[in-house]
Amino acid sequence: MRYQEFVDSILVGLREFYQDDAVISINTVLCNNNGFREALHIRYTEGDSKICPSIYLDSLYEEYEEGIHDLEHYIDTVVQMRKDYEPDNIIKDNVRKLMDWNSIKHEVYPVLVSQEANDQFLDHHVYTSFLDLAVIYEVRVAEDKNGIASSKVTYGMLNLYGISKAELHQQALENMKKDGYSMGDLMYQMLGFFADGTDEEEDIELEAGKMYILSNKSKRHGAACLLYEDFLKEKFGNRTAFIIPSSIHETLFIPVIEGMTSDELNAMICQVNEAEVRACERLSNHCYIWDGNEQKVKMAA
Repeated sequence: MRYQEFVDSILVGLREFYQDDAVISINTVLCNNNGFREALHIRYTEGDSKICPSIYLDSLYEEYEEGIHDLEHYIDTVVQMRKDYEPDNIIKDNVRKLMDWNSIKHEVYPVLVSQEANDQFLDHHVYTSFLDLAVIYEVRVAEDKNGIASSKVTYGMLNLYGISKAELHQQALENMKKDGYSMGDLMYQMLGFFADGTDEEEDIELEAGKMYILSNKSKRHGAACLLYEDFLKEKFGNRTAFIIPSSIHETLFIPVIEGMTSDELNAMICQVNEAEVRACERLSNHCYIWDGNEQKVKMAA
């Protein structure tokens, strides 16, 4: 079943389930890299119909393609996801929480995106430049087995908070320290050697030319590790390494070996991005470098 057929079938199932109790619709939402993502909205005909969560079906479709569950399972999953927000007061409480800095200051995290590819998005959202990237800020309102309910910080929200952009940025960097960042041997992880749920080898010894994957515990927006200088100093110290921005969720580090050039890596990154990485998850089409002498992330020459 193709994606659109999957979506249409989900809509039929939901409309049969809710009948006249809710209006079911698909709307487009601006996302990373000036792209658009389809969001499912279930608005009850009674109560405050203006507020409802966005449910993204593309991630459910990816799981459906693996053949683990049948279609009815995903209809039930969407119904349960919407039910988790009943009564509507839960959503209203989250909205009120989003407007109060003291309520959310420990739940705001940095997210790295391409600055050039997000001009539309950055017109309305607070960001800080980092090399040729942009740091935007995500407030994690709630988290459960189905994922994370979050909101990106807009200029209107920043005004309500009554703080500076610098203060927002510093708080986000402080919060990311509790996000469980780790480093592991890419090949070991691909072979499933970390079946116990851990991601990091103990006392890992860096080898030149070998790939190491860096991300956070949730594997969500883990490319923000490029901002975590203390972590990178601990892992790489004075070793110089190329950085491959494999997605907004993770990065790869390769300790430099003689003869390795950024041009070769850039060609590989472009090819992989085009063939393997969803447009909304791409970070950059070129590599960066951890400068072991200056101990900071820089643009690769």
